[in-house]
Amino acid sequence: MAEVDRGMDVGEMKRLLTKSKTEPVNVAVGQDGKNAVMMLHKMKQPKAVSKDLEGKFKDLKNARWGTAFVDTEDDPKLVILTLNRAASGLGAKLKKTLKGTGFSKVRIQLEDGTVAEDVGEEDEEQEGAGQANAQQQSETQAEGETQAEETQQFDAAALTERFTALLKQMIGVVKTAPERQGELKDLASKAQTAIKSGQESAATQAIDAFEDALQGAGTTQTETTPPGPAAPNAAVLQKSRIAWVAARKRVEDEIGKLQQAMTKHYDGEGFAADLDKVFQAKVEPILTSLDQSLASKLDEVGKNTDPEQHKKLVGEAQKIIGKYESFIASDALIPQLDQNPFVPLQIQKTLTATLGALKKSVR
Repeated sequence: MAEVDRGMDVGEMKRLLTKSKTEPVNVAVGQDGKNAVMMLHKMKQPKAVSKDLEGKFKDLKNARWGTAFVDTEDDPKLVILTLNRAASGLGAKLKKTLKGTGFSKVRIQLEDGTVAEDVGEEDEEQEGAGQANAQQQSETQAEGETQAEETQQFDAAALTERFTALLKQMIGVVKTAPERQGELKDLASKAQTAIKSGQESAATQAIDAFEDALQGAGTTQTETTPPGPAAPNAAVLQKSRIAWVAARKRVEDEIGKLQQAMTKHYDGEGFAADLDKVFQAKVEPILTSLDQSLASKLDEVGKNTDPEQHKKLVGEAQKIIGKYESFIASDALIPQLDQNPFVPLQIQKTLTATLGALKKSVR
């Protein structure tokens, strides 16, 4: 029996999802007949990946795009898909698509952190849990019909309004501290579930816990951050961190644009697929070498309150900056990318200027 086309090779799917443990990868998903299909890409923008998926599956329905992420510290088997829109029942189908990759759970959430679908492992010994999940999905679909009844039990509208405001706040927190994404989204999911349960006490407690975490008073933050005031130059360090994250994202976007331009130029030549793989293999070391370690270290420096430890952490941050500068100066591919004939790029200029400014500001 021929294997069903899942959208891409299972081995490649596993490789890219494994890489997403350090940084999210772009993804497009949809439904081809009764099966869900998925396509992942390191460089191409999500909408471009979706177009590729639609081109491969002419009858594709419920096409969605966004990012895929696996948080090994939170749950190494869970694939978190942040998509532009939800699609009822797609998560359960995608769980089957992931068979053979080692990832057995799927969470679909929207860009504001709202969890649209959460599909866990199927366990024969916990068959009742599967029935409970089905019941919960049924209750979610009937939410519009039961809203009036829930409002009579407690002030759901007020809690929902408060929860929505916290979700907006979470987006800003995750942008500046992406390492807290898993923790905060788990709390957001629990708060949302509690609101739908109709139990005022449980909903209030869950939202309180979510708000405490956003304000830095949550359990994880308390355990990892020493008490007392932040570093005197915490604001400068935070801006430095944001500057590096933004510069790195800009470089990644520019590389993605170049790849799209090359793919379009050579479309129909018969070697576009091979070109795509070669391009990825060539540019991947750049983003791997210019990793997230500097952003994490600057975050650590900004939260530290001990003067001696602060000095040590600053030295480590400067060492990372120096390593990045050496790589940029010695890598022959970066100037070649900047001088490509397809789209104008300024990768070397962007990185050199940003790191030069950081070297002066990180103190």
